[in-house]
Amino acid sequence: MVERIWANNLVEKTEISFEKLFKVKIEYKELAPITKKRFKTYLRQLLADAKSERLIKESHATSDFVFCTRDKNRKEIEAMDEEQAKTFFNTLITWPNIKEKALLLTLLLTGFRKCEVIGLKWDDIDLIKLKYQ
Repeated sequence: MVERIWANNLVEKTEISFEKLFKVKIEYKELAPITKKRFKTYLRQLLADAKSERLIKESHATSDFVFCTRDKNRKEIEAMDEEQAKTFFNTLITWPNIKEKALLLTLLLTGFRKCEVIGLKWDDIDLIKLKYQ
């Protein structure tokens, strides 16, 4: 099995007809749930932007019109209980690597996801506001 582009290139270079070299077989596979979700999210955002730019009157991809179902294969999140969180915190306080300590403490104390913490920049943190809270 080869992709159509590769097959067309071979036909062009050998000057042999496509039908002599290949038998066409088209396969359709179901998209993974995460891929479907990303497509829906992209489409919903695209339509929301079009509505805000007044290119369309109404977006029927909003929660007012669309019933979203949960992914059946989705795993339940296992979170630490209070005792485990205290133990983890006490371990981190004496952690020797400052970068790891900062990352793990931020995860523990904010509830952010890993990629959210990694994506933080100094501009995202208001130290003056933190000082007066």
